[in-house]
Amino acid sequence: MSQAPSRLAGLDSLRMIAIVTVMLFHSGLLRLKLPMAGWFSFGWMGVDLFFLLSGYLIGGQLFESWQAGRFSAGRFYARRLMRTLPAYILIVAVYFLLPSLRENPEIQPFWQFASFTENLFIDITHSKAFSHVWSLCVEEQFYLFMPLIALLALRLRSLKVGVGLILGVILLGVWIRYHQWATVVMPVLGDDELKWPRYFEAIYYPTWCRMDELVLGVALAAMRVFRRQWWEASGRFANVMLLAGLGLLWLACRMFDDRFTLVSSALGYPVVAMSMALIVFAGAHRSLLSRWRIPGAGLMAAMAYSLYLSHKLVMAAYRETFSARFADQPVIGWAICAAMVLLGGYALYRIAERPSLYWRERLLGWLDRGQAVKLPEANPVQSGA
Repeated sequence: MSQAPSRLAGLDSLRMIAIVTVMLFHSGLLRLKLPMAGWFSFGWMGVDLFFLLSGYLIGGQLFESWQAGRFSAGRFYARRLMRTLPAYILIVAVYFLLPSLRENPEIQPFWQFASFTENLFIDITHSKAFSHVWSLCVEEQFYLFMPLIALLALRLRSLKVGVGLILGVILLGVWIRYHQWATVVMPVLGDDELKWPRYFEAIYYPTWCRMDELVLGVALAAMRVFRRQWWEASGRFANVMLLAGLGLLWLACRMFDDRFTLVSSALGYPVVAMSMALIVFAGAHRSLLSRWRIPGAGLMAAMAYSLYLSHKLVMAAYRETFSARFADQPVIGWAICAAMVLLGGYALYRIAERPSLYWRERLLGWLDRGQAVKLPEANPVQSGA
């Protein structure tokens, strides 16, 4: 019998891998010149892993509450907002009230952060601070409509409808990215200064181009909750799924060697999504991934959201304070930067995130007519990614 998704060591390991690869990737963008940072040129795919995990975990919560006959849209949205807002509000306040701490001087307008629409208006012609919040915007926009779509599919009680919705969303994404590539990116492929901002603003950041992982994560959750026998039976092939996922991930990396091609732009993201889905499937079952317990993975998984929100601020502090001093001692510099990032993420987790999770369970327990609600030992991943 599979364990609950939030208790599996494999999923904790994946959360840790996701946040570490993303932070190493961003360290390269911030020109910290840390050892091994250049090895993680595909570290941006850690965000896609976060998307898959979020779709799987949050979708599972929704479907389990529906199956138990206690689904409430208000409760669903309250859980999401109380999960994400406290730490997010604190970090946004730091970015706007203490601009000297930003990793870049410029930043998008405040209203875009307040409305979770920064990814729809992002301007990368000039580097902007807190740009990595785009992934949280994608998730929040997705979860705004997810209960309505999921409940429609559940009321119809049709496997064909569910599969059709999943395939429809993925194929729609392929078509949108193809259209954006043909009309926005292709005309400027010969201009290195224009193709980067056009590509990222038209294809990489918009919500309608990045639904693949979230939808497949929700599909995995639906299978676990509503097709339990299929889920358990297919778990026997978890290691095969893991190898297949790693193979597809290698293929995706090769496709994105040149991310400006039509093939990578239109089809690369579904390949990434499928690879992540297979890997998460393996992590949710008793595969080699779930049996290999990485020391500290549980704590890193719990801190992933706080680390994601805060790491660029901390890296900027390292860059201004220690980077030049340890330019000739990169290993020592790496250790100091890593310690600072971990301490910054842990501080945010203890100050804002953990208390909000505690009071969320107390409040929702009170709304459930005073039923005792035990605070979970492991927290859902990011949302943000």
